[in-house]
Amino acid sequence: MFVTDVWDDIRELTSGYFAGDEALRDADGNRLHKQQAPIQLLLRIILSSTNPGDVVLDPFAGSGTTSVVAAQLGRKSIGIELDAQNVMLIQNRLAEQRESDDVSRFFNDYTYTPGLEAI
Repeated sequence: MFVTDVWDDIRELTSGYFAGDEALRDADGNRLHKQQAPIQLLLRIILSSTNPGDVVLDPFAGSGTTSVVAAQLGRKSIGIELDAQNVMLIQNRLAEQRESDDVSRFFNDYTYTPGLEAI
């Protein structure tokens, strides 16, 4: 795939219908954050706008998806979040990576990107 200015290939997760294992849920299956961004979206944004070692700022960190993706891509991140429950959620998420947070499953989408390993 080549990156274009139309990104219609990324599943929308905010409704919860397509979220699958990626959405963070409590023991009853309720989503812990209603607007959790898709890993695939943050992967594309971070790959297209940063280099390894750069710092990524997320002023509304929510569930921490930006920081989770940034860490896997060799970027540092600063996440700002006011809600104490979300802060704990982010800390737990960063401490133990879930299989559904692994960005490498999307690398086949970038087969035409030269030097993907380096970026």
